[in-house]
Amino acid sequence: MKSINRPTGWPRRLAEWEFARFIVAGGMNTVITYLIYLVALLVMPYAAAYTISFLSGIAISYYLNAEFVFRRKMSAGTALGYPLVYVCQYVAGLALLAVLVGRWHVDKRWAPAIVIPCIVPVTFVLAKLILKRAPRKA
Repeated sequence: MKSINRPTGWPRRLAEWEFARFIVAGGMNTVITYLIYLVALLVMPYAAAYTISFLSGIAISYYLNAEFVFRRKMSAGTALGYPLVYVCQYVAGLALLAVLVGRWHVDKRWAPAIVIPCIVPVTFVLAKLILKRAPRKA
């Protein structure tokens, strides 16, 4: 059986760095949830569209972060605790969105693109605290 060559040098170090994996997983999740937001925006106000896309992103994020980023087994305990990360993110994100759209008159279609990078570092730390309690994947 032929072995698969693993990357060496900086690509390997980057792949081993949790924050880099977090950014990749977050990028995938962001694209998916932003598309959900845009579609929902066609039939509802921006705050409701943001809520729908946000809730969808929690499930996607839990899976990607447990399996790919932190390489932890998914469990009922972490699955129940994980949404607390996003309660904090949601409140901060919606408040920032309201300021951007309501006070600064940023286009409601583009305001989430500003909210997301502001919230990412906090989300990483909170997700890590919750998911690192679970055992490592075998």
